[in-house]
Amino acid sequence: MLRPNERCVQVLYRVSALIISLCFIFIFLETLAAGIVTIYISSTFNTIRISNDVRNKDYEYFDHNSGSSVLSMKKKERNVDKVIIGDEEYEIIKTEENPVKMQKKSYITQAPHEDIPTSREEFKKWAVERRWKKLKLRVAEREKLLLTIDQSRWDTWACNECFYNKFEFINPSKNVCSIHRGMKGIKLLFVITTQPQNFNNRLTLRNTWLTLAKNNTGEIRYIFLLGNVSNALDFDGIRKENLIYNDIVIGNFTDNYTTLTIKTLAGMSWTVENCRSSKYVMKTDDDMWINTKRLLPMLSNFSKSFFVGGACLPDVKPIRTLTGTLRKFYVPYVDFQYKKYPPYCQGLGILVSSDVAEKVLHVSRDTPFFIFEDVYLGLCFARLRVRPINIPGFQDNSFEQYSKYYNLTISDMIGEKFITIHQAPNDVMVEAWNKTCK
Repeated sequence: MLRPNERCVQVLYRVSALIISLCFIFIFLETLAAGIVTIYISSTFNTIRISNDVRNKDYEYFDHNSGSSVLSMKKKERNVDKVIIGDEEYEIIKTEENPVKMQKKSYITQAPHEDIPTSREEFKKWAVERRWKKLKLRVAEREKLLLTIDQSRWDTWACNECFYNKFEFINPSKNVCSIHRGMKGIKLLFVITTQPQNFNNRLTLRNTWLTLAKNNTGEIRYIFLLGNVSNALDFDGIRKENLIYNDIVIGNFTDNYTTLTIKTLAGMSWTVENCRSSKYVMKTDDDMWINTKRLLPMLSNFSKSFFVGGACLPDVKPIRTLTGTLRKFYVPYVDFQYKKYPPYCQGLGILVSSDVAEKVLHVSRDTPFFIFEDVYLGLCFARLRVRPINIPGFQDNSFEQYSKYYNLTISDMIGEKFITIHQAPNDVMVEAWNKTCK
């Protein structure tokens, strides 16, 4: 037998449960009646939200980066869909001719309207063109920022002759920059960093974009730069190779990833001692494709003094964590206390006028060592008040990345879009060069 109080509590509990159930039923019926469906899809590249009236049609959306299908679902006839991709918003408008037409509603670029193709092949072409537009936009933003950064703050990154930069060379190859009768001078010297085992890379470069050097008798010249060769077999191979080509320089420094700064300064030291007649110097690597036929005519547009150019970055932050794919770029606070690096050009291809090479060698004596050679040169440029210039065509990604996301072709490599490409396979470089010679 329940007491009156217990009976009242039980009645109130049942009434409350009934009211809550009715509320849920009402909300469900209201949602169903309105026919609103919201789908959230999160992926590595995009966050997509689609809100639509539910009627009966098929629609498909493709991922911007891979071109693969991200969303395929049954929908019913509707008036408007909204698609949000990152910071961009689209609305899908149904027409009789094209049941799925996506138009951009809010813009990152200033284009008034942008139609997104619905077929897979057309969408892939559209996505590649769109990535190129975004890349050009980022480069333009870099160029503006490079002109505004105050370089005087880096004057504090200094010491009193703390960096010993005196170098000696084996196989100095002093005749590399000899000027022959009738020549006006040397336009460009390539200082190409290499390793003893990379013979195939060196041979590929000699037979492709370095052929304009005409065995170091033309208007461009080059050297392959090595550090100490400890292995006797490697040293013997290098010696025999140099007897044939006379283009290898060996410096008196340990050669590994942590001494790239020293290796770069050694290249500038050799240049100042043996190739003052060259107007420009370009430091690069032995796995680089360089479109020399396009680069040489561009040199006349650059200043002949106090010039630094390449794929230049204005506001890169140091990597402070030892996890992830960028952990090899980790820099502790004790080595670098600033929040951002100075403006610098990526070490894959740094173009400087010959006077800058000499001044960098001088100022480096009072500039403390830093492990990343491109950042170290940026510190020297800042102390010299030389502003790096972003050169169109100097790209900062690898051949694999451009092939994957930009549908890179041989025609692109020899065309207007590229001057430099990193990690280009040797067979691809040969094919590209042969195509330029036709």
